Amino acid sequence: LTENFDYQVVRRDFIHSTLISDVVPMSIYAHILTGSSGVLSEAASASTADTLVPALGALDLSAGSGITFPSHSGYAAGVADTAAYDAISRDLIGRWAYPLCPDSNPTDGPPYSYHRGAVYKTSTVFLGRESRVDHHVILGPNSHVADHARVFDSVLGSDCHISSQSVVCGSYLFDRASVGKGSVVERSILGERVMILENVVIERGCLIGDDVILGPNVRIPAFSRISRRSLQDQHAHANDDSDFDDSDSDDADLSGSDGQAEAGRTSMSGLSGLPSNTDTEVFDTQALGSSGVGYVLSDDTEDDNELGDDVVDEEIGAKLRTL
Repeated sequence: LTENFDYQVVRRDFIHSTLISDVVPMSIYAHILTGSSGVLSEAASASTADTLVPALGALDLSAGSGITFPSHSGYAAGVADTAAYDAISRDLIGRWAYPLCPDSNPTDGPPYSYHRGAVYKTSTVFLGRESRVDHHVILGPNSHVADHARVFDSVLGSDCHISSQSVVCGSYLFDRASVGKGSVVERSILGERVMILENVVIERGCLIGDDVILGPNVRIPAFSRISRRSLQDQHAHANDDSDFDDSDSDDADLSGSDGQAEAGRTSMSGLSGLPSNTDTEVFDTQALGSSGVGYVLSDDTEDDNELGDDVVDEEIGAKLRTL
């Protein structure tokens, strides 16, 4: 097993390869949850989405991505993609995995309280008198929802700001994300410190990486991937990391070690998604808005598509793995 480093999926790659190995006999042990369970598949989603998971009907629930809803005696699910992450999150918010739910406060941090309509919030949340927050919502510490703004079926991290006349539906906003006046975010994921300026419409299925700025007055097409780093930056970071990893620190003197450490810090700072030459960068203002900062990852070529997926997936996937 140690000779194969290409395992990507536990069930399809690792377990399958382990069981069919004819070199060394292997056994896999499992604990079976008791009680009945059902699988919400594509065929079942049409009839159950309205009652179980309101936003699930828009997700890709093919036969290979069934979501399991066990009985009260156990709950188990794995996050393999954004659709599964969304479904499991809604299970937790909807208390299908009780007692594992937001107001049980399973992690460190400010406590959440439960309110009517499966709305969870901390004591430091600010809600405008004319704001509307309803139906399966988590509001992180110090989040701000202004008057005449609406948030539903969504999760907001800490220090998020939703401006007046904006709508956030079926979306996930990580820490310090903000949505400007009159903007709409539909069934998308926004990374940390993302700024959505005035009158921006983000259609469903978009992934917006950390530190991206969009707007004003622009529409982001459905299923767009936008990163703060360009594909060229990603290539440069990959080469820098490879050179740094290949260096022989045992043969280096003190000054050489300091130089390598500095090179490592430079490389890691690049991975944060904030290139040092921000003043000279040229962004696609037609696609991102006149004040937009970021790069649209296109599907022009197969190589670019694969790399483009990695750029945003590295940022979003790292967050999903920590939840």
